[in-house]
Amino acid sequence: MAPPPSAVWDRHRLAVAGALGQLPASALEAALTSPDAEGFVDFLLAHGLTGFWWQALVAHGLAAGLPPARVQRFKAQQQADAAQYLLQSHALRRIGEAFDQAGIDHAVLKGCAVRELLHDPPHQRSATDIDILVRPAQRARAADVLAGLGYRCIDEGASAHEATWRRGRLDIDLHWDILAPGRTRSAVADALVDRRVRASMGWRLDDADTVAFMLIHPAVTKYVCSPHVGLNRVVDFSRFVQVRPPDWTTVADRVQATGLAPAAWTMARWLRHLGVWPVGPGPEQALDRWAPGAGRRRWLGLWVDRDWPGRWTGRHDTWVAVGFTLAFHERPGDLARALAARLRRGRA
Repeated sequence: MAPPPSAVWDRHRLAVAGALGQLPASALEAALTSPDAEGFVDFLLAHGLTGFWWQALVAHGLAAGLPPARVQRFKAQQQADAAQYLLQSHALRRIGEAFDQAGIDHAVLKGCAVRELLHDPPHQRSATDIDILVRPAQRARAADVLAGLGYRCIDEGASAHEATWRRGRLDIDLHWDILAPGRTRSAVADALVDRRVRASMGWRLDDADTVAFMLIHPAVTKYVCSPHVGLNRVVDFSRFVQVRPPDWTTVADRVQATGLAPAAWTMARWLRHLGVWPVGPGPEQALDRWAPGAGRRRWLGLWVDRDWPGRWTGRHDTWVAVGFTLAFHERPGDLARALAARLRRGRA
């Protein structure tokens, strides 16, 4: 039997608070010496949080007091994450230089785009792959460049908006849209690339687009609070809005332009459960702009408050995709467009 939502949120809140350095030493120690400590470490590993927790343990001088086998699990993951970070950083530089030389406009997405900005050391924020957005018109040229660098496409045609390219232990997810065609009100890739900014790791989305992406993308693709979402995304969001407070009016505008404002509203509801939604007039005014009508607010709120995505993902995926994520579309026309695009892909 699945645990009640209150227990789910308690574990999630504990994991996120520890990763953000908000727990006292006693709470950290209790979590890692309890009868369920091994299960909790498994949970941290699954959500990419062991690096953050290890830093907190070292800062509080608690590492030496843990069972040796548990310490070894943390250290082994730290070594693996550091090695993967070095590989990914080198690959990012090479791909970025090659794309720039070929005139391919691009922007890095997700964890690899922000970890140098938010985390010290950056390898605390592990990433399984590198996500890069290019203009749809430059997709073929980008593929040629990746092939020239020794990568090979491993899932040709599996997705309508991205493809995975692999070389050894490196995976590159090449995106030419942020969601499946039809999910956003209009194509957004070109506008996102137009507004990109230069960072230490290369090109990334500007601050307002980064926050809007953090709210919309996992809501639609990971079902907000399903096991697939990864709490390291929550840590990224919390730190980003603290380190680089965005213009919330611009964030609200960017979200509404996608036609998926209820998705951002639903994601924010979950972030409130976890205690990381920022306080202030800007975020609250954005929520007011994104809020759907009363009926959909109740419906989407039930999904999050009762953790239906967490309970049903993997068992009733069609019901989650239809009953939950289709309600993210702001207008009837947005929903009709998404359904039509889905049907076309199904026939193809």
